Amino acid sequence: MPQREPFLFLESVTIDGESASATYRISGNEYFLEGHFKDNPVFPASIMIEALGQLGVFYLLKGKHSSLSSPARPDSIFFTSCDGVKCRRICKPGDTLEMVVRPKRMRHPLAVFEGEIKVGDEKTASAEEIKLTFDYYPTVQGDSDEALSTLITPTPISGNGNGNGTNGNGSHGGLTPLPIASHNPTVPSRGTDRSLVD
Repeated sequence: MPQREPFLFLESVTIDGESASATYRISGNEYFLEGHFKDNPVFPASIMIEALGQLGVFYLLKGKHSSLSSPARPDSIFFTSCDGVKCRRICKPGDTLEMVVRPKRMRHPLAVFEGEIKVGDEKTASAEEIKLTFDYYPTVQGDSDEALSTLITPTPISGNGNGNGTNGNGSHGGLTPLPIASHNPTVPSRGTDRSLVD
């Protein structure tokens, strides 16, 4: 795992078929609880979503999904976005978070998971989509949802009817790959990976 203490929120992890599950007991000694909130420690919802993201990272590192030819590199997995987040319960020291993530879509370089956290039988938090990139370093042009969607639904370069080799707005899907270190021969360098747009 690229995450380490004091910012690792997985204690026991199990991968079972098409899902990964984990637990994390809130000890009360977490550094951020001193101020969240003063004299009333509440585990932040944003950290719960971080924990689900970390569980998605673990899943990618194990490379168990049928669409993965090999496990992802730990130094190449990054959070992209999260949608449909709902928080239903306040979590406090002594609670044990029971987490599960399931891959919804996985196509290099993007993995999309759904995730849920419970404490006992009570639903605590959920996310409809947690998006992680892996083994690729894109630059998204702009900050709009449309720009981000190019990571999820690439636009073909050819066959689009406009005859100029672009997606109609003058760009090639909004992505500009950065060079990737040559020490990993399975990851193409700049200009050779057309899998996103072909």
